[in-house]
Amino acid sequence: MDVATLRRQWARARRLLGRLHRRIVDGPPLRPPEEPPDDPRRTIGYMCRVAWQHELGHDGDGTIVYPTPDALRRGQQCVRAGQCGIIEVRVVFRRQVTEGVGDE
Repeated sequence: MDVATLRRQWARARRLLGRLHRRIVDGPPLRPPEEPPDDPRRTIGYMCRVAWQHELGHDGDGTIVYPTPDALRRGQQCVRAGQCGIIEVRVVFRRQVTEGVGDE
């Protein structure tokens, strides 16, 4: 390839990237995917944002997912004091790892 062809390709790539950047920055806000119909294996819960960011999957005592934002505020001092935000999470049942006494 000659230098002129490379310069044309580079200029075209910069124009396309500029358009893409403007579309991302100026475009409509990103939305989560549409909610699936009611599925008994999925549930919505609420967590402290810091627990979600730093403790989920790493805390040896477990991490609590609350059923409502109000229950989270009552259960977590950091959220009540305004130190942490509230995150809405979706919990999905994947598989049962072991069986328990009531599993039949």
